[in-house]
Amino acid sequence: MSAALLLQNLAASALLMLLVLLVRGRIAALFGARLAYALWALPMIRLVMPPLPEIARPVAAHVPIRIDLSGLEGIATALPAGAEAASPAMITPHAAGMAAATGPDWAALMVPGLILLWLGGAALHFAWHIGLYRHFLKMALRGSAFLCRRCGIAVHVSAGVDGPVAAGIVRRRILLPGDFTRRYTRQEQRLVLAHEVAHHVRGDLIANIFALAMLSLHWFNPLAHIAYRAFRADQELACDETVLADEPATERHAYATALVKSATRGTPAAACALGAARIKRRLQMMATGKIGRARRLGGAALVGLMVGGGLLATASGGVAAATGIDMPRLAVAAPLAPLAPAAPAAPAAPAQPAIQAVPLPPSVVAPDAPEPPAPVAAPAAPRPPVEAQAARERAARAREHAAMLRGQADRMREQAAEAREAAAEARAIGREARREAMRAQARADVIRVDVDREVRMALAQARAELARTCGNGRGRISAEADDRRAIATLAASCVDARAIRAQVADALKEARAEIRAADLTASQRASVLASLDQQIAALRADSVD
Repeated sequence: MSAALLLQNLAASALLMLLVLLVRGRIAALFGARLAYALWALPMIRLVMPPLPEIARPVAAHVPIRIDLSGLEGIATALPAGAEAASPAMITPHAAGMAAATGPDWAALMVPGLILLWLGGAALHFAWHIGLYRHFLKMALRGSAFLCRRCGIAVHVSAGVDGPVAAGIVRRRILLPGDFTRRYTRQEQRLVLAHEVAHHVRGDLIANIFALAMLSLHWFNPLAHIAYRAFRADQELACDETVLADEPATERHAYATALVKSATRGTPAAACALGAARIKRRLQMMATGKIGRARRLGGAALVGLMVGGGLLATASGGVAAATGIDMPRLAVAAPLAPLAPAAPAAPAAPAQPAIQAVPLPPSVVAPDAPEPPAPVAAPAAPRPPVEAQAARERAARAREHAAMLRGQADRMREQAAEAREAAAEARAIGREARREAMRAQARADVIRVDVDREVRMALAQARAELARTCGNGRGRISAEADDRRAIATLAASCVDARAIRAQVADALKEARAEIRAADLTASQRASVLASLDQQIAALRADSVD
């Protein structure tokens, strides 16, 4: 790619960025956020688009214009052989310009240096952001726990993220915060997971890589940085619209609550976070009603026309380049007027011949003979120079070769168009299948994220309930005691053993009094009373403990 074409592509893509920035808000309000997001394909495609083939160059520009030299036939017969090659008329304007150029071409010397500086800055910018993304992913996955797999995407719970994040292109992942089950309700959990799955299904992370590459190529352009931030905001709006397209209106409140709970600081350029974009605008877009199918189809047609028209209007080559004017050569120069005969001078000063420094051949001038007049001959057809004839032949061969290449290019474009149609149909089928799978997964309940944390919370609740209802053992446990041991102690203390033992001791005392009054022998009475006294003493000892 030449430096001129590179500059044209950069300037055209920057111009299209400005166009998208101006119309994206209106397109989103009229036809939805997804069509506004699709507009960002326009500057991306234009940046890498090759020049269009030259198909409209006028044929007359290749046809040489003959020079009428009939008025110079007298001089031509007087010139010696080889003299026309040194004639000033054979010097083309291009050759004259090259001969006049002196000194080094500083502009040509500066172009490679500027290109190296631009490419170095682009590579450094891209590598820096990719490094930040890899570091973020490494820290987020350190100490994370694998939870499940949804739609072929691994879901992890990590303490290294503040909110839900979609990351990875080859190894697709969804990273959830450690307090996911406590921060969100079950309804909000389902919608959050549906949002992150939609990012992967829609290919937003792949689009982020292309957008980052385009931003790196425009690292020196402040407009590109503004456009990149707008692109990421439109991406989140389009994902919100995708999630809510098949949801009832009652789910919008839960989704808005989840957005507010997910507000986080900025994330790396290659990842997609639920709460990274501006929350206020997203809430305002959700407040609007759904857009009808006919209106969306009209908006899609309008966006397609805008993309195609923008590419054609800013394309390099094509009709605009084919109508350029080449530098004139002798074969295409304007015809010269025939030389007029010299006017007769006064008798005292005879006119000098037009070409007096050129000697005549011996066959024309005889010795000691006066100069004969120039013979009058019939006008001869002018013969084009040998160089012009060879140039015309080369131009004809080049035109034939260009026509052959254009035919091959047309066939290749037809084949590419058929391949694109087949690929688009396959992508549409795949998107529909993925959308159906996403809907089926979204309707399923979100499984519990942290089982150990849930168990600890259940034990703490049981301990608090026992401490409230059975307070007899609270003095035996401390605040740092294990929940399981504390529950066992509190459960055992729910029965007042001391009171039961006191009641048993009173009953034994009553039985002792009855035995004293009973009609028993002395030895029997003494044996029974000794046994009762022993049991009463044991109960008193337990009560003291």
